[in-house]
Amino acid sequence: KCHCFTLNWNDLKFRLSYYPHRLDNFRELLKEAFSGKMEHSVYGDFQTYVPGRSQPPCYFIHVCKKAA
Repeated sequence: KCHCFTLNWNDLKFRLSYYPHRLDNFRELLKEAFSGKMEHSVYGDFQTYVPGRSQPPCYFIHVCKKAA
């Protein structure tokens, strides 16, 4: 289910839309979007993500850098 938040402070508009994805599926979408030519880092709750930790993060941050 897609979610959307809209914030308006004195005509300053901010809109955040997101759709929940599975981590591996999203990684594949990114690979496809960059044709595999990218550096990809994943953070969980602002820390380097390590799979298999006892408590999973609340959210993920993906940082992609296009490879030369």
